[in-house]
Amino acid sequence: MRAWDRAVSMIVLGSIAPIALMLLGWWGTLGGFVVGRRHGGDRIRTLSAERDARIAAVVSAGILFVLCCVTAWLALTEPTITSQVQHMLGLPFEPTTGLLRAVTLIGGLSLVAVEYFATLATADWARRAGSVGTAEDRR
Repeated sequence: MRAWDRAVSMIVLGSIAPIALMLLGWWGTLGGFVVGRRHGGDRIRTLSAERDARIAAVVSAGILFVLCCVTAWLALTEPTITSQVQHMLGLPFEPTTGLLRAVTLIGGLSLVAVEYFATLATADWARRAGSVGTAEDRR
């Protein structure tokens, strides 16, 4: 691998990708909060509020899924990834590519699932927290 390719790989995998994924998680739950506050005057859970919360959750989880796939592809196509993981984690053995693929798949899908349910939970919490008083009281 050329020095330029190695430098770009280290920048993308080492700083840009984790920061982008972390910010997306926060933006997804923020989207759930905005949806929940929009339906804050609803004393009961309405179909509109549930639909909007699901849409926000699917969009944020979908974007996170795409970013996770791109990040996994970048990492797993790196020729020296097994050695890098071994030294980064201080492992006494070099992990196989299959092991890294399995851990990446399980970790990525778990992250997407947590994002989906966290957005739904945030939307529900914000809806309930915003339901103090009636819609007429806030006018």
